[in-house]
Amino acid sequence: MTVEAPDHALQSKQNLPNENGAYAEVDGVQVYYNYVPPSISTSSQPLHICLHGFGASSFSFCPFTEKLLAPYDPPVLAYDAPGFGFTARPGKLRFYTPGFSARVASSLAFAFSPKRKYVVIAHSMGALAACRLLLKEPNRIEALILIAPAILPGSQLPKWLQRGIRFLAVVFVNIAVALSFVFAPILAMILRMAFRPEQTWRSALRLARDASQPLPDEIVDGYRQPLNAPGWEKGIINFTRATLKERAKALDTAEDFVAMISRLTYAPRMLIVHGESDVIVPLANSKTLAKGLGAQLKVMKHCGHVPHEEDPVQFSNIVYQFLHHSDV
Repeated sequence: MTVEAPDHALQSKQNLPNENGAYAEVDGVQVYYNYVPPSISTSSQPLHICLHGFGASSFSFCPFTEKLLAPYDPPVLAYDAPGFGFTARPGKLRFYTPGFSARVASSLAFAFSPKRKYVVIAHSMGALAACRLLLKEPNRIEALILIAPAILPGSQLPKWLQRGIRFLAVVFVNIAVALSFVFAPILAMILRMAFRPEQTWRSALRLARDASQPLPDEIVDGYRQPLNAPGWEKGIINFTRATLKERAKALDTAEDFVAMISRLTYAPRMLIVHGESDVIVPLANSKTLAKGLGAQLKVMKHCGHVPHEEDPVQFSNIVYQFLHHSDV
């Protein structure tokens, strides 16, 4: 794996969106990441690797890294999952799956911390990749911290009916994906019209936050910045295609992950953090998931779906207390 900026059309080294940004190559895909080293060179904290949610990018963790206080001074690395941010938009759909995102996280963690365990912090959609990563290399992970994980409970329908629905879903998804290739130019135009306006992002980001929380202009600008990346519409379309195909085959429900993780001979400590007023992922989901995984649950008051952005100081304190004390 290389940790060099590519020479082609993504962004020049001088024009990266963040002063801590760089590119790494994973399976031929140029992955954009931000790495913030500890302020004290002798820091003994493990590497923290962060996985963002849908519609976001590594920028989502900037408030967290900017508000870290001593003695909590870890090296932090956050990357843009394919389809988002400034990571390349490859043609093959397999690069847009949680499985490949887990591979990116594993590769970056090994490059920056080859001999030590690391901490995984994953928000919303990123929790799917984080759980795949946990199943892949549990002995390398010191702790798993999920923020408002978008891991939904399974259906209560009879198994035979679920299998029938799954079969129909696969058929319809394959048809929809095939049609998306035919109408790709029209879809790209619709995406440009829908997502270019600043007000679209303000409305979406306001929905994700508690009503009492401000929405700074720099947050809106940071979320909109990847619109300048070449082929961002292609990335969203390919991500949607890959997600539809993957979800039609395997739902990755809370019950699925609980069953698979429970079979591991070793599992790291786990914490779930959820905003009390989250209207995107219900708090009840995290309560059920925490119980199934044997994870601690911390509810942040006056926060919505992005508590690490809304109150980064409180969030960093929660993470520090979890990692360094017996309870939260």
